[in-house]
Amino acid sequence: MASIVPSVHRGSRILVVDDEENVRLSLSVILQKKGYAVEIASGGREAIARIASEPFDLVLTDLSMTDADGLEVLAAVRREQPETIGIVLTGFASLDSAIEAIRRGAYDYLAKPANVEDMLLTIDRGLERRRLALDLKRRNEELDTLNRLAHLGIGKALQSTKDLGAALA
Repeated sequence: MASIVPSVHRGSRILVVDDEENVRLSLSVILQKKGYAVEIASGGREAIARIASEPFDLVLTDLSMTDADGLEVLAAVRREQPETIGIVLTGFASLDSAIEAIRRGAYDYLAKPANVEDMLLTIDRGLERRRLALDLKRRNEELDTLNRLAHLGIGKALQSTKDLGAALA
């Protein structure tokens, strides 16, 4: 059964980070065919610089790279773009590295070679989580604004009551 990317996620910006060119290119082609806007980084240091300078909806990173590992990439994501989803894709999967990746903020952890449909489903779920978190944040900000306005209105009403009380006295 073919994975269908919901239209709400089409065009989402994904950064693919892997020091193996064939993996970067393969993932890029797969994701672009599904409608994502894909950028690539050939290693952790390049990814960290990109994360600091441009927004991404999701970062799909290898764990073991020569210049900076996926955990450092995840740390940059949490520091620079806390709403961005981080997913680890590794050929050196272990329970310890999975636990550490999740502790460092990874949304999910996939072992190479990953089943393409499973990977796409994980990406879709991650992007949906991001969309919902951003929507919740926006709605909380709106609620805070409404609460402040309501308190101002109550304050003005109370002041009017005091002024009326003073005028009647």
